[in-house]
Parts: sequence; structure tokens; C-alpha cells
Amino acid sequence: MNITLCLHIQKEDIITLRHLKHMFSCLSNFKLTPKEKIKIELAIWFHDILYDSQRRDNELKSAEEFMKFAKKAKINNQGIVDEIADLILITKHTFLPRSELEKNICDCDLFELAADNSKKNGENVRKKYAFLSDEEWIEGRSNFLKEMLRKPHIFHTDAHRGVSDEVARINIQKELDTINII
Repeated sequence: MNITLCLHIQKEDIITLRHLKHMFSCLSNFKLTPKEKIKIELAIWFHDILYDSQRRDNELKSAEEFMKFAKKAKINNQGIVDEIADLILITKHTFLPRSELEKNICDCDLFELAADNSKKNGENVRKKYAFLSDEEWIEGRSNFLKEMLRKPHIFHTDAHRGVSDEVARINIQKELDTINII
């Protein structure tokens, strides 16, 4: 089946495209069957397809958008459609992933926390929340970063629990130190 996605890229979407690039590069760390790879790739494409930093239901809306797409693309296996929708929803990071694919996509979504350019990642996230005052931004971002540090593991897969987890914690602490002196 050939699937063509038409993207209308706006200036603010460049940050999202960079995020997607990091997620796709992270996929190479996992041994996936061809079917698993297609499922997770679709979930990655759709997980931020509808993103508004002022909303709290982005993942739900993105999963709904995927389900509309699946219907139009005549993906008739409801089990597969539901599984991909669940992969999109898990990127909200409000509950622990259960399946290996859920763990994979969560790790890919957070992969930038362990990147060499994590400072740039923090700056890009700030741009997405430019509507917030500095005080609101610092409070919200600090709460998120502290919550990440409180977790026993930031990453869920063996491929990332070691070095990536350690590097992410260092990067998160650096960002916390930086934003708390603003």
C-alpha cells in the first residue's frame, strides 16, 4: 500500500520536524519486525500531527486524526488501528508504557533529552511556549524536568536505560540550573 502524507510546513513546524527526525533516528536502536516498524513509524508521524502548546489534549486529537486517516486509507484491521492510536496516546507520558512498542515510542519521544544538543532542545521547547511569561515558563518547565528526575528511569528500554538515562539526567539538571537563574 502506498501512503502519501501531504505536509504544509509553517515556520513553527520546523521544530516539530526536527523532533520527528530525532525520533526516527532513535528507531535504529531497536530490532523491529517490518510490521512493528510500520506501526511505530505511523505513530511517530501522527503523534504531534495536531499540536497546540496551549491545549492539553494534543495526543488525543492526534490519535483521532490518525483514526480518520486509517479509515480513508482503508486500513481495515481495527486491532492494528487501535494499537497505533495507543502508541500515539502513550506519548503523553502520563502512564507507564506496557508493550515493547509503547516503550520504544516513549524512548524515541524523549530521546532529545539525552542528545548532545539538549540545550537547543530546551530553547526550541521555550519557543513553542512563547505565549507564557518567563515566570510561567520557568515554573512549568521546572516542574516537568523535576518530575523526569524523580522517575527511577527516564527511558523504558534496555537500549536507553544505561547511558542515555544518565546523559538525560545530566542534561536535565543543567537545564534546571540554567532556567532557575533567569
